[in-house]
Amino acid sequence: MDTLFKDMKQVMYNSSSEVLKKMFPDGVDNGDVSKRPTTTGTAFKTSLNQLITNLMAKNPHYGKCVMK
Repeated sequence: MDTLFKDMKQVMYNSSSEVLKKMFPDGVDNGDVSKRPTTTGTAFKTSLNQLITNLMAKNPHYGKCVMK
């Protein structure tokens, strides 16, 4: 249960590095107070669910390659 504490996410988001800002977009201080910090597993699961939702919304077109 590796937790990502809110203050750590804020430090990463407020870094001068653009890469860190993009990696921790939830570090923006919006004033809400949560009872428990988000775990890494929960953040990964949420991200994966968003990816699956985006992929399922697409209509893929596949090309078939025939090799001689």
